[in-house]
Amino acid sequence: MFPLFFLKVESDDSPDEDDEDNLPTFSVVLKPSRVDKKEHGVSFPRNLLQIYKPWRNGVLITLVCGEHTFKVEVHRKKNNCRFGYGWDFFTSKLEVVEGQMLEFVYRDNYTFEVFVVT
Repeated sequence: MFPLFFLKVESDDSPDEDDEDNLPTFSVVLKPSRVDKKEHGVSFPRNLLQIYKPWRNGVLITLVCGEHTFKVEVHRKKNNCRFGYGWDFFTSKLEVVEGQMLEFVYRDNYTFEVFVVT
């Protein structure tokens, strides 16, 4: 299993960028099961529990990657949360493959900005 870890976004010290450093962020290296077209999306790290705990099973999350916007459902079970329906469409349109790293930055209002890092 590939570990999830947090990355800090570098700031150029401009006032508008200060909030960027405090945004919840996680990165994940895609395993084969995350790109196998079976809707097995990435699980959220426990560090984000405060964000996803109030979400209900099936809530739609917006993923923004460059000019593209995707709606992906989340699956909730107890204190676990992962991307579900819509994940396959997201990964196929971005043409990501096993071994690539995605960085997710939670903006607000059920929205993550996504960056393909490698």
